[in-house]
Amino acid sequence: MPPPEPRILKVAFNAPARRMFDYLPPEDAPPRAAAQLVGRRVLAPLRGRDEVGVVLQAEMESAVPAARLLRIRKAFADMPPLSKAALDLVRFCSQYYCCPIGVAAFAAIPKPFRQNREFKTGQPPANTPPAAADNTVAADAAVADAKRKPSAPPPLTAEQKAALKSADADSGFAPHLVFGATGSGKTELYLHFIARALARGKQALMLAPEIHLTPQIESALRGRFPGRRVCVLHSAMPDRPRAENWLAAQSGSADIILGTRLAVFTPAPKLGVVIVDEEHDESFREAEQGLLFSARDLGVWRARRQGAAFFAGSATPSLESFHNALQEKYKIIRLRKPALPAARVSLELIPADNPRDGMTPEFMRALRESQAGEKSQALVFINRRGYAPALVCRECRAAVECRNCAARMTAHRRGAELRCHLCGKIARPPERCPACGAPALFSPAGHGTQRVEESLARAFPRAGVARLDRDSLARRGAFDAARRGIQSGQFRILVGTQIIAKGHDFPNLNFIGILNADAGLLSSDFRAQERMFALLTQALGRGTRNPAGCRALIQTRHPDHPFYAELRRGDVESCWSRILLERKKANLPPFSRLALLRAKSRDAAKLRAFLARARELAPRSGATICDPAPDFNPLVGGWHRAHILAQRPGKTRTAEAAFSGFLNEWAATLEKPKSGIQAAGIRWTVEVDPAGI
Repeated sequence: MPPPEPRILKVAFNAPARRMFDYLPPEDAPPRAAAQLVGRRVLAPLRGRDEVGVVLQAEMESAVPAARLLRIRKAFADMPPLSKAALDLVRFCSQYYCCPIGVAAFAAIPKPFRQNREFKTGQPPANTPPAAADNTVAADAAVADAKRKPSAPPPLTAEQKAALKSADADSGFAPHLVFGATGSGKTELYLHFIARALARGKQALMLAPEIHLTPQIESALRGRFPGRRVCVLHSAMPDRPRAENWLAAQSGSADIILGTRLAVFTPAPKLGVVIVDEEHDESFREAEQGLLFSARDLGVWRARRQGAAFFAGSATPSLESFHNALQEKYKIIRLRKPALPAARVSLELIPADNPRDGMTPEFMRALRESQAGEKSQALVFINRRGYAPALVCRECRAAVECRNCAARMTAHRRGAELRCHLCGKIARPPERCPACGAPALFSPAGHGTQRVEESLARAFPRAGVARLDRDSLARRGAFDAARRGIQSGQFRILVGTQIIAKGHDFPNLNFIGILNADAGLLSSDFRAQERMFALLTQALGRGTRNPAGCRALIQTRHPDHPFYAELRRGDVESCWSRILLERKKANLPPFSRLALLRAKSRDAAKLRAFLARARELAPRSGATICDPAPDFNPLVGGWHRAHILAQRPGKTRTAEAAFSGFLNEWAATLEKPKSGIQAAGIRWTVEVDPAGI
């Protein structure tokens, strides 16, 4: 007699509930169909409405009485079931990141599959051979590429040859840190690692930190691998091609998957290599809503789970990856020399005395000298957008603040418009000072990209000044237009934030000026120096492409700080070793695990009461539970925000499992109606491994 078949389906919904719900199969389902529905997206009744869910398990029995069990309305046929590997990833995310299981499940599927309707596509069913599935956008591009010859790879340097020889790229899971200076040829190594995977009939997954960087990476991939199917996935793409590319990857017909952080969830049944470029970049972390995760860390987990090689690359690796390499958990690949002749970037520190519009006379003289060449270009880097960080009253010097946030309004458009960079509120300057009541006489205080751009446009009327920040590049196609203007020489002075510092090639750049660099030294955030060193190293790296060399200036009030001595030498390892020693003494990551119970409410007293009771309900464990504290931004959009920090020393697997168990038990306790905690009007979440405190 065959064993009995499971009859109960456990469904997860995109909701804050930390449990699954039990259902019977649809009425029209064939006998013994329950097991075949695992991984499917379905339509099922939930609290009086039909909602989209994902079947995660099939079991024999249910704790719900049979008379109360409802049936699934419909099993959608537009998406093949999630594989066991994909479901395992969902469960891991839910457990490790202390996230409701349904929220984790829906993070793993594209937006069209989260909606209450069939996804219509011209693509054949996902189990068709790749040759028959070539009518999607990505497949069409691959067919055009097949007519081209592969681009010839450049000759490898001795370091690159040694790296390829030492890399364990063909022997299952093997984690590597590619620690290479700017221009040392990390991308060429990635292409070779991908070629190895493709030669074995495997798929490659490559993650890039920014949407703006994907076109040049995609171009390199298509040039090197014509005829291979390259599928791109990022949030700026329309939903349909993004979902079709996801289906192609799930079917195995996509050879190379390129995307930003959410692409780490893209199913790839034949995964052979995972590459995370600029692995230190904070954009790989989702820290705003839904599943709060690190794409880099999930890339490691996926590679281990599917037996793939893993490569994390950076000129300034994260402290966690650097520490893993020191502990020999990662095999380190060092690239110290440039792959091509590289310009020398001569870095000087100048005092930030008597600045006008944020720039000292010495800075302006150096910038003017840099413009003497016919095609020379200059980059002025300031990581602060807007016109000025504040608009202040000329009478009492009070700054105009956002009514909904504990933050100053940032002046835009020469002070004619005020914006809150926390809640997004836009307002006109008030007619009277909110602090002293004097008639409106306001002055901009501080400097942002708009004000620097305006000042430089006055000083260099014929140079052509381009501003590149989140505001100027918000329109579709704006970045491509700016890039064309830079390449043609239309713009000879570039003013930008961190967007312009990442991965772009400017072969005519002969001057880099950095403003407001001291902000990273004065921050209370324990990661601030690490971030600033990485960001400035990236910005300075833009100057290595000009054969004639590049001059770089940093305005600072702290020229004797060891940070700047390390930066001038390009000595990442000394800086990282110094910071690691400080972290070890303070028992901070990577020597411990951190998590934040974050909460917000429109009622400050209710928020304080919630967090006080939440701390009392924390399970006994080896973790240190700190007192409730306000967030760095304690009021945003009318919501008061505070947190409780939980810290546990040690990074062994046993310690990590214990910490995850503690966090999930704590979250489950807070959700119980009988806990005695008043959560009405409170929104809370757990953030594991936070980027900052």
